[in-house]
Amino acid sequence: MSGATTTIRKSGRLASKTAVPYKEKKIPKLSKARVSKRVVVQKSQTVSSTVKINEKQVKTEKVKVDKIKVEKKTNISAFSNAPSASYVLSDANHLEDAIEHFKKHDPKLASYLNEETIANFRKRLARKRGVDPFRTLASGIIYQQIHGKAAASIEARFIKLFDTTDAKENWYPSPDDVLSKSIEELKSAGLSARKAEYIQCLAQKFNDKTITPENFANMTDQEIGEQLIQVKGIGQWTVDMFLMQELGHSDIMPLGDLGVRKGVAQHFNLSMPSDKKKIFPLPHHMVELTDIWRPYRTLGSWLMWRLLDIKVTGDEIEEEGV
Repeated sequence: MSGATTTIRKSGRLASKTAVPYKEKKIPKLSKARVSKRVVVQKSQTVSSTVKINEKQVKTEKVKVDKIKVEKKTNISAFSNAPSASYVLSDANHLEDAIEHFKKHDPKLASYLNEETIANFRKRLARKRGVDPFRTLASGIIYQQIHGKAAASIEARFIKLFDTTDAKENWYPSPDDVLSKSIEELKSAGLSARKAEYIQCLAQKFNDKTITPENFANMTDQEIGEQLIQVKGIGQWTVDMFLMQELGHSDIMPLGDLGVRKGVAQHFNLSMPSDKKKIFPLPHHMVELTDIWRPYRTLGSWLMWRLLDIKVTGDEIEEEGV
């Protein structure tokens, strides 16, 4: 793919499957739970009585205290998938800190962090940095639900739609370039009508400053996601992949990623449900189980792909594995 970084994973097992219209699968939202809290309060009552002492009437009082149980209900957020901290893993010593964190809090997973695995992850980090977010997201749309080689061929034809006579090496069309083409022209590169519309929508959002990549460095993950999610064809999974693989943010847990879900189930020795159609593990279970990885869940998620031998598009440029 001429060295371009994309945000889409692929598996060799998908090579022979027929492409289907892409739609990101929705996962259940993390809900708010009503939690009951029992509070014990005391209720006092003064009781008067009169007794006779040495022929004199003496009035006495004693306080009777009853314990009453009160049930108080409060709304609280059961789980949150929001990053607990946001580091760029390639900056400073954050990757080294992440490795030490796993050795301390999840030694089983840390055992996979040998020299080769760490070197591969460093190479992946070196290929990100948000140099061209539009290219990354457009390329991600092109790669949705089709084999990597087929997607690379379509993307090459997509680039050739534009006048690249004087273009520099590794050139990619800008949002303005894309908006200068009709849907039919974009389809001539092999894009489906839906993907052509998605890429034009993406270009428009960059053009009208709905998406502001120049501000990403000063924005939270949630703020970046809120901008990207406004593009047709981009859901939470694509947002998570962008934050993890393009921006290198440290604490992303992609709850909608099938590979990560399967990896979590395997790593934590969960029994698979009999109904294979059910989402498993459930999002709140994943958040709870992987809480020990915070604030480095990006590395943990990547290791889940390693456990299942799932390749990430772009990695095969330099090595065979992820």
